[in-house]
Amino acid sequence: MRLDLRAIIIISPALLCCTGLLFGAIYTKCAKRNIPVRARVTSIAKAEKAIDVGVEFRRLNNSTAFVEDGKVQLKVDGLWLFPVRCARLRYLFSSTNSEHIIFRVPVGTEACRFNLEYRLGRNRYCATCRYLSQIGAMKRFPKISRFILRVVPRNPRLYWTEIELALSNTQQPADEIAALKR
Repeated sequence: MRLDLRAIIIISPALLCCTGLLFGAIYTKCAKRNIPVRARVTSIAKAEKAIDVGVEFRRLNNSTAFVEDGKVQLKVDGLWLFPVRCARLRYLFSSTNSEHIIFRVPVGTEACRFNLEYRLGRNRYCATCRYLSQIGAMKRFPKISRFILRVVPRNPRLYWTEIELALSNTQQPADEIAALKR
């Protein structure tokens, strides 16, 4: 059976498109993402029955949008407690690329872990809708445009990151810790 030139012209772009989508899917699953945020302990102050820990969060990627409440998990006396939602992490980086938050933790806390959910990039659905409107496809080809928009995800994919900070000096007063950092 002999393929004519028309069949080759029709099939080859479809194969190239499928191959590109396959490589794109494999790349997004296997590629390492850059860490979107860094955190460090800035201050530790001992109160009566608790310790105030100052943590500075710094956003490293401007296209990162943090969603939901973050979760905080504490390691007390060698055991990790269950993660607890923290409302202070909800509006992380709402206006700046650096946030300083003070957490109160019980005495004997050795480490804390922050679980943050985030989305990378802009909303592809809105960008596709805007593009289809600009080229006039929404008016001329409404059914095809609706089909295209049905395939495009409404929100960027949700990722999560886990940041663990050691609080090894929680038994020392804050002045001694400040002296050790210098």
